Order: sequence, then structure tokens, then C-alpha cells
Amino acid sequence: MIWQGTSLIDAPFTAAFANGELVVGQTRLRLVSEDPTDVRAVAPNGAAYRLHKAGLTVARYLADCDGRAYSARCTGGKRREITDAAGRVIARTRGRADGSLDLAVSAVSEGVDPVDLAFITWGLTYVDTPTRRTRRIRR
Repeated sequence: MIWQGTSLIDAPFTAAFANGELVVGQTRLRLVSEDPTDVRAVAPNGAAYRLHKAGLTVARYLADCDGRAYSARCTGGKRREITDAAGRVIARTRGRADGSLDLAVSAVSEGVDPVDLAFITWGLTYVDTPTRRTRRIRR
């Protein structure tokens, strides 16, 4: 799979970003912060999603997706491993110079909510893809 522009291509579920919302299948997350160090979103049912850096550098990120914990650790260059709360690697990402982000989901990711994975990897596009431009959300 690959985040290319505002769409996750070749995914088993539809995922796209438009008009301040991340749409994953039938679920819509309204992004309330696109700060590359602290990405936040809210679902219509009030569920909160957050991806934030866990130190002084962007080498490690933590995610809380409606109470489900994940981490995204840099493994070299623009490569990361995304792990669940049990420490299992559920996906790997690689940022490309053209602004896209490769996503390889591991076999142990079965049962992981696709909304969680889409949110985390969308947030990582702000950090690991050099051509991604963020915009300030006006409230």
C-alpha cells in the first residue's frame, strides 16, 4: 500500500483525506491538529485519536486511537516500525522523496482497526515525506 497524495492506494479499505477529514471506509475523522509533532482527530462518536512525538526528536512517536496504544519507531532514514501495545510489529513505513509513504502491513496486524492504521500512517506523512506541506487549521 502507499499513501500517494491524499489517498491510500492498494489498501483493502478506502482511505483518503479531504476537506479536513480523514475518511476510512464509512468512518470520518475530523482533524483538529495537523501539527507534525502532534496530530489529532475526532470521530463523530467522540472517539479521540492522537499521534505525537515522544521525545526531543521525531525518532519515536506514540499513538492513542480511542484508547488503543501504538508506537512508531524510526529504524533508519525515513523508515519506521509501528508496534501495538503488546510490542508486535503491525506495519512498516518508508517515506519517499516524491512525497509518498509506503506502507507494508505485517501478518500479525490481523484484528488491528484499519482506522487506527490509516490515522497513524497519515500522521507519519507529515514527518517522513519531505514534500508534504502542512496547513494551519483555523478554528
